[in-house]
Amino acid sequence: MSNTRPKCQILAEKIRHIFKEGLFVDQAAIHYLDSTFSNHSIHTLTAVIQDPSDCEREPLIELLYFPDESIQVQLEPFFESAAFEKDDELTVLKHLCSSLGETLFHFPDNQSTWKIQTPVSGAQAFLYRLNISNNLDKRLITAMHPVTRNVDGNRYKVKIRNAGIDLDQKKIDCLEAFFLKLDPDCEGFLERFHFILHFLGEWKGAGNLYDALTDKKRLYFMQLQQASKFETLRKDRNMETLMMMGIRSPHMDRQDITRKIAMIDDISLAIFGKTVYVNGFSV
Repeated sequence: MSNTRPKCQILAEKIRHIFKEGLFVDQAAIHYLDSTFSNHSIHTLTAVIQDPSDCEREPLIELLYFPDESIQVQLEPFFESAAFEKDDELTVLKHLCSSLGETLFHFPDNQSTWKIQTPVSGAQAFLYRLNISNNLDKRLITAMHPVTRNVDGNRYKVKIRNAGIDLDQKKIDCLEAFFLKLDPDCEGFLERFHFILHFLGEWKGAGNLYDALTDKKRLYFMQLQQASKFETLRKDRNMETLMMMGIRSPHMDRQDITRKIAMIDDISLAIFGKTVYVNGFSV
């Protein structure tokens, strides 16, 4: 307990400092404000925040207290060294709430700034979105070293932390192999990283990684075949006729699927050094 308390206090102080320096209201948030409030002047927003009975209060707080990636990158080295556990979140929140202070908000294009007393629900929303207990395996951290040698490289760690993936041994092995076998300086590395992260979020861990990637590739290939069959039918029949026959247009981005197939090929070849070919597509 004596080791837990100081690091929780330190994090609470860091978050309080971030609030004081200011959070940035992005364009997505501005779009929400435009569509929700006929007048989203600072006076209007302050009135909403200060009124516990206003139904828009909590959604507004949830929207505003969202740590962007740059903040998380800044905090990542501390999270890695502190190795927080799930129970630590409540301790950090208690330290935060003991002296909440104020939050400064910066609007786009330096239009204006807005300062409010930090609400408890805002501090809680911000803290929980930091995912402080989603710690990376030490083997994985070592494997990631080539892409995390500079501050910006911590974005990869943040993306894994935010993905909320249950990193069992198989998934750790997969990510470790990805960072060890693929060249981080090659074109498309970040896109492949996003793909493998999404893939691991869906993968239930059955079988081995190569077979799982192969199954995913076949699924994509079947989707392309369905799209081709529909296009062939479409040449001879109009859409109304096809709908009467119970045939619906497949909703897919052929270019995106083809790109994902190529990424599976690249990952499989890099990690396993082998590939098989099915109807002109490698797996």
